[in-house]
Amino acid sequence: MFQSPRNLFLQIGFLLFAEASYQRSTEEHFRYLQRFHPGVDAHYFGDHAHIDIHHSAMVADEVVAPLVSKYGPEAN
Repeated sequence: MFQSPRNLFLQIGFLLFAEASYQRSTEEHFRYLQRFHPGVDAHYFGDHAHIDIHHSAMVADEVVAPLVSKYGPEAN
């Protein structure tokens, strides 16, 4: 999928899906580690749970929305 520029819209869709998934999974990892493995440094997951919320919004607002505005139905 990533080898061809013809798949640009699929690549952008994947990016949005990944960022949205990361915000949930990193939060779950953080909570799990805090609860069941309090001796493990879960700082990375805690930070990323917050950061990935912003990344998801950035992809949606700054990448997806402009592409959909420009290309309409072709961007699916």
